[in-house]
Amino acid sequence: MIRTILFLFTIISNPLFSQEKDKDMTYSIFPNPANEFINLKIDNNSIDDYNFSIHSLIGNQMDFQQEKISDNEMRFVINSFNSGYYFILIDFKNENRRRIIKFSKKIAVANKEAIICGWSLIKKALKKNNTKFLPVDSEHFSIWSLIKNHQNPLTPIG
Repeated sequence: MIRTILFLFTIISNPLFSQEKDKDMTYSIFPNPANEFINLKIDNNSIDDYNFSIHSLIGNQMDFQQEKISDNEMRFVINSFNSGYYFILIDFKNENRRRIIKFSKKIAVANKEAIICGWSLIKKALKKNNTKFLPVDSEHFSIWSLIKNHQNPLTPIG
């Protein structure tokens, strides 16, 4: 289990996976984390030069709608996606190259084992990616909702 958690956070902590650096391709992706949609803007190239697909962290290809905003900007509708990390695969139409960009939706965790075993890794990933964390188990959510806006330090009872 620890090995799986470390593998997942290795993937999460590396935003790009590519065998060579693309000096001719610069891009921006926003908002990240996203809820309803995510925009991809590619500088110096037309959006028509690429094919796009979105995959979940475990590799499943996701169904999504895309809308061309301008010659170099594309909007992907992701409101049906569950919380978590996803990858946009950018395939160059005229070359045998691919670029992979990571983005996230709010993270929701329901089991305490993942939180206990990997909280320091989860916390780093949340901070690095400016992602929100939401506990969905009833016990975790109750505690979180009580202390999320608490201003004073908590003191032990007893």
